[in-house]
Amino acid sequence: MANQHKIWQGSYGTITIPPKAVEECSTCGTNDAAIARWLNSPDITWDMSPDKIRAELAGYGSWNAEELADDQANRARLLWCACWDISEERE
Repeated sequence: MANQHKIWQGSYGTITIPPKAVEECSTCGTNDAAIARWLNSPDITWDMSPDKIRAELAGYGSWNAEELADDQANRARLLWCACWDISEERE
């Protein structure tokens, strides 16, 4: 069961993430390289449109409208948030 994909549920949709991605994208320090590696992986399923991802991130209040205009950066931000959420639920 440890290899079973994890499902992150947001207000606007879900992301299905392999456990290895959760592990690699939620470590101490910068996770930029791991996020970049996993961001476009076919092993991650996004059930969210760019508009829904933007709305989800807007709810965090951490990015302004100009920053949220970048769809690729938004996917990276939300993947990082989702991996950390899943990681913290395990503990």
